[in-house]
Amino acid sequence: FGLSIALLSIDNLLGFDIKDVRYLQLWFILVGIFNTFFFLARVPKIGEFEPSVTEYPKALKVFVQYVLIPIVTIYILILYSYLVKIIVQWELPTGWVANLVLSFSIAGIFSLLLLHPIKDEAKNNWIRLYSKLYYIGLVPLVVLLFISIGTRISEYGVTINRFYVATLAVWLAGVVLYFILSKSKNIKVIPISLALIALGITFGPLSTFSVSERSQLGRITETLKKNNILDEEGTVIKTDSEIPFESRSEISSIVRYMIDNHDLNSLQPLFDNDLKSEVDAIENEDLEFRTKAEKIVLLMGIEYVNEWENVITDSLNQKRYYEFDAESKIAVDISSYDYSFNWLRFFTGTPEVTITAGEQELKLSPNFDEFTFVIKNKEDQELITIYLKEKIEYLQRNYPSGSFDSRVPAEVMIASAENEDLSIMMLIHTVGSNSGDDASLSNIQFTLYLTFK
Repeated sequence: FGLSIALLSIDNLLGFDIKDVRYLQLWFILVGIFNTFFFLARVPKIGEFEPSVTEYPKALKVFVQYVLIPIVTIYILILYSYLVKIIVQWELPTGWVANLVLSFSIAGIFSLLLLHPIKDEAKNNWIRLYSKLYYIGLVPLVVLLFISIGTRISEYGVTINRFYVATLAVWLAGVVLYFILSKSKNIKVIPISLALIALGITFGPLSTFSVSERSQLGRITETLKKNNILDEEGTVIKTDSEIPFESRSEISSIVRYMIDNHDLNSLQPLFDNDLKSEVDAIENEDLEFRTKAEKIVLLMGIEYVNEWENVITDSLNQKRYYEFDAESKIAVDISSYDYSFNWLRFFTGTPEVTITAGEQELKLSPNFDEFTFVIKNKEDQELITIYLKEKIEYLQRNYPSGSFDSRVPAEVMIASAENEDLSIMMLIHTVGSNSGDDASLSNIQFTLYLTFK
C-alpha cells in the first residue's frame, strides 16, 4: 500500500504518467516474491532450535528498519522533489500535499518510537543519526504543509477536515522543534501533547465544530452581501437578480456543508423566520424531492449548483450538464398503441438498434447532436422522427437544478410524434444533456410505444 501511494504521489505531484498496470505489477511482485521471502525469513533450518525471544522482537526491528523507514524516506524524497518543482515553477502547492506530508511525517515519528528502546545499543548508532537527520529534514516539509493548508483556508475558510490538518500541522511543528532543540528528547512529549491538543479541539469555543461553523457562516455572509442578498440587519432578502455562477456555486457549497456537518440551525442567523418551518413548507409537486440545501438556496432566490457542476463560460456560451429522472410511475392510456419496447437505453456513440414490430423490422436511429430519434424501415427509408430538443429545453428552463437526483413530474417526460404511417409515444425514464452552443443529449432511457396506421 505504501509503495502504491508513492507511485500515486509521483503521478499527481511530479506530473509523471504512471500507467494503471504498474500498480498491478507492483502488487504481484510484493505478494508473489517479497511476501514469500519475508514470511520464510524467520523459519529455522531443519535441526536448528531457536530459544524463545525475551529481547526486542527481531521481526519488528526488521520490519521497521527495512520496510517502514525506507518507505517513509522514499516519501520524503518525493516531497522534496515536489518542493523543488513548486519553487522552480513558482506555484502554490496543491491541497492534496498537506495530507501526504502529515501522514508520512507522523509515520516516520511512529517508526522512530518503535525503535526507541534499542537506540542506545552500540550496534544501533544509525538510529540516533537517522532520528536527528529526520527531524531536520522535516523542517522544509512543515513549511510546505503550512503554506498548503494556509492557502486552502484563506480561499475556502475553515472546515472540519482543514481544522484537523491545521491543528496537526501546529503539533508536528512543535514536535519537530522539540526534538531538534531539546537535549533530553523525552518521547513522552508526543502522547502528552497529542492528548492536550485533542482536549482543546473537542470542547469550548476553539472546538473543531465551533471554529468551522463560524468560519463558513462568515464566508456565506460575505458572499450574500456582495450579491445584495442580505439586508442591513444581516438577514436574507430573496433576490430577483441574476447571480454569477461562481457566487451561486460558493453559496450552494457552503449551505450543503453546513447542513451536512452542523445541521439546519447553523444557518438560522441568516433568516428572520424559523428556517425549519420555511424548508418544510416547500413541498409542492415540483420541489418535494429536492434536498434541504436546494430548498434553502431557493429561499434566497438563486439557482442551486451541485458540487459536480462546472461552467465553461465565454462571451457567448454557457455549458452545463443536466440530468432528469421521472419522479414516479403514472397511468398512461396506451390502448391506441400495438407494440411496446421497454427500457431502451442509449448513450453517446450508441449505434442504431433494430426492433421488431409484428412482421415489420424497424431501425431506431439516435442523433444526439440534433436531439432526435428516427425510425426507419429495413430499407433505411425514414418513417417518422421524434424531436426532443424543445422537451429538453423545457426541462432545463423549468427545473434548473438538474442534479443526478433531480426528479421531475412523469407527465412532463412524455414525448410523441405522429404522421400518416406511424404513431409513437416515448415515456422517458432518465435523460442527460448538455446546454450551451454545443448542446446535445448524452444519455437517455425510455419506453417506446408504437402503432401502424
